[in-house]
Amino acid sequence: RSLVFLLPTLALALQTHHAMTKFVEDSARRLTSGLQKLRSQKLLCDVVLATEETQYLAHQVILAAACQPLKEHIFAQNKDQASPAPELSLPPSALQIQLENLPSEESLSALLDEIYFQGPESKEQQLNGHGISASDLLGQLQQLQAKGQLCDMLLSVGTEHFAAHQVILAAAGGDPFRTLILDGKKQLGLQEVAFSTQPLELELRGVKSAEAVRILLDFLYARPTWMEREVTTDTCKDVMHLASELKLPALKEQGLQWNRLLTAPAAPLPTVDSDVEAASDVEEEVSKNEAEAVESPEVFLKMRCIKFDAKTVPMPPVTSAQEAAEAAGEIYNRQDSTFLANLVRVFWEWPIWLEPALQQSPVFLRTMDADRFKRLIPFVAYQWKDGPWQQAYTRLGFDPQVAPDEALPCQVIHFKDESFRGRGRELPQPSDDISFQKAPTARNQLFQLEYLKDDECINDLLTGFEPHCGDCDRRHGFLGEMLYEVIIERLKVKASELHCKKRKSSGGRTVTRKAMRRG
Repeated sequence: RSLVFLLPTLALALQTHHAMTKFVEDSARRLTSGLQKLRSQKLLCDVVLATEETQYLAHQVILAAACQPLKEHIFAQNKDQASPAPELSLPPSALQIQLENLPSEESLSALLDEIYFQGPESKEQQLNGHGISASDLLGQLQQLQAKGQLCDMLLSVGTEHFAAHQVILAAAGGDPFRTLILDGKKQLGLQEVAFSTQPLELELRGVKSAEAVRILLDFLYARPTWMEREVTTDTCKDVMHLASELKLPALKEQGLQWNRLLTAPAAPLPTVDSDVEAASDVEEEVSKNEAEAVESPEVFLKMRCIKFDAKTVPMPPVTSAQEAAEAAGEIYNRQDSTFLANLVRVFWEWPIWLEPALQQSPVFLRTMDADRFKRLIPFVAYQWKDGPWQQAYTRLGFDPQVAPDEALPCQVIHFKDESFRGRGRELPQPSDDISFQKAPTARNQLFQLEYLKDDECINDLLTGFEPHCGDCDRRHGFLGEMLYEVIIERLKVKASELHCKKRKSSGGRTVTRKAMRRG
């Protein structure tokens, strides 16, 4: 009886261990790639390593984490540096380290290549020349961050402040964090300085949970236990907000998992007398879940459509879209593989698309093929039948109803042009004029909110508007009735102006096909 209960627990433990191992490996790869990019662009450098003939820019925290002698020297040079905040126990000052007795001038360049894992033999999980792997480097960086050593960044929420390293946030957090940091330096007039140190403070507006900031830092510094945290509803909401704002899809997916756990109904506890039956139920439930998770590739051979009141959204393949499509026999040539890879990429950048917007995306502008699209889109997305995303394709596993910040710009607006005669029975169709720049050509057309922001009035209406999880209904989505109707009224005015402009340019009155037939 004990063994029956132990097997699912053991399977879950192994699955969790595998997920954490993969997370650390992916994080190490992302960090080293980001560091290499920053170094090549000479961004956020705060130390110069110099010989008699050459100088190289680098980052103190990376040198300290990779090499103990350099760490001791850097700490000694910064020990008298005044700290602007108690959380920054050893803030860095701009340093120049003169190196002597090197075998050759090239040896310094080779040393830095090894530290940044750029040498010809260096890979993310191999040891560099100083006996440290990328995952070990992460461990050293975690210790420095926990102690506030060489930190030059404060993340603030309310009265709480968290120390971090600018270069790590920029490397692990990608373009959004890098832009925030560089813009901050620009405001301080430091963008033209070759190398400098200036502590920055980033106030995380819209975030109330300090725990969410701890989770964000654990994610960026790749602490392997961050996924095991127990979170509250408010913390989960703030985590998803941060992930959406900073474009961190892996963190967003974890937030969605937490949200599903928080909103799932509690299962009844088994009685003592029904242990055997309960064990059988557990086995059956695990088997059922495994069967649902390990879906047959044939599931993706047709588009899965759901309604607004659906309790769950279709999930992606357990392997990858590419592998599932190959197993289903839908990859015929290299063009199919490239097209599917591009589909995966654009749906991670933007989770919800109406088909015309997808067709006009620069990625598909010249490569869109109707048959290929129809065959491969089910491996990447599902489709809504109704509601605020009606007819839109949505990334598998992504539920817009619990991700308001990311889903609001993708919301679909159903516009009815009353200048067209008819009873309105025609089904609405996505407009090919995705930005509403021309007079409508049908009575019922669909537009995505993001593309309507080209209109100054609509953009002003949406400026500062913050959607909230749970405030989503079938007709108005996250906008609410009042704001939705104001946008509709603005589109009516714009449609009237565009029709008038079209009549003037054509020198006469435009009529619909139905009116022509009646005439």
